Amino acid sequence: MRTIYTCAALLLFAVFQIYALDPIQFEVISRFPNGRGEGEFRFHEFEGMGSNPSSPKGLSFVDGVFYITDNVNQRVIRLEENGNHWGVLLNNLDPGFNLIRQGRFLFDFASSGFYNVYNHDQQSLTVKNSRLSTGDASYYMKTVIAGDMILVNASPERGTETPRYFGFHITENFDGTISMMNPEQTIDFLKNEYEGTEEFIVDEEGYILWDGKLVAPYGRSFYNYYYAEQPNSEMRNILSGSQFIGWDQEGRTFWGYRRSVSVVDTDGSLIADFYGENINAGAKSQ
Repeated sequence: MRTIYTCAALLLFAVFQIYALDPIQFEVISRFPNGRGEGEFRFHEFEGMGSNPSSPKGLSFVDGVFYITDNVNQRVIRLEENGNHWGVLLNNLDPGFNLIRQGRFLFDFASSGFYNVYNHDQQSLTVKNSRLSTGDASYYMKTVIAGDMILVNASPERGTETPRYFGFHITENFDGTISMMNPEQTIDFLKNEYEGTEEFIVDEEGYILWDGKLVAPYGRSFYNYYYAEQPNSEMRNILSGSQFIGWDQEGRTFWGYRRSVSVVDTDGSLIADFYGENINAGAKSQ
């Protein structure tokens, strides 16, 4: 499971000292100074700031490589796991919040409704600042890539708790342009037309499972799947407003909210919470 918790730790350790509950353990991977040059990430300067709102936000880890959005410097950084070979992958870009590496593509989803797609084979930005319209302003927090499917777990229709998904199938001839299917089309496609590389199941309540893992990156949908009949105020508070980070190899899920990361087991129960404490709250910049 080192893949996913290392991802979370790298970003948080840049600004915070982390306190974790057993049985999960963190380790410091790297620390980065505040700046615009090589080996640096930019944080805005605030007198006596608390948690820094300008920290890097997008993070992905695949095959020993971190991809990090250096948002203030308007660039995407490529960094090997051992801390060596730091380099700028993309420059002069307004990166988003949700960075996902899948196959030969790196997807960057922004809160503004725009997305970018980088093609590693061509070493170029295939699509820049294209709009992805799902009718959900916070879609970037609810988006995952499950094998060859992009799935957005949108808010339920008013007055219901039925999960909704917008979907897109990444085919072999994918050119970077994403055109989402609506919820009805997405479910019908997965049930009747999908012939891709993954195993998807749509259960009776409309939830999607990918290789046995619940696809519910929207905290409210995730909570309802496990606790609709047995309310749990602690889990509701944890998942409300949290951003889905990903799964580990055992299928456990990681959720981020401000200065904390929560680890949830495959049965929906809480395993551990990680809290960040600013180690230099009185500094002008860090």
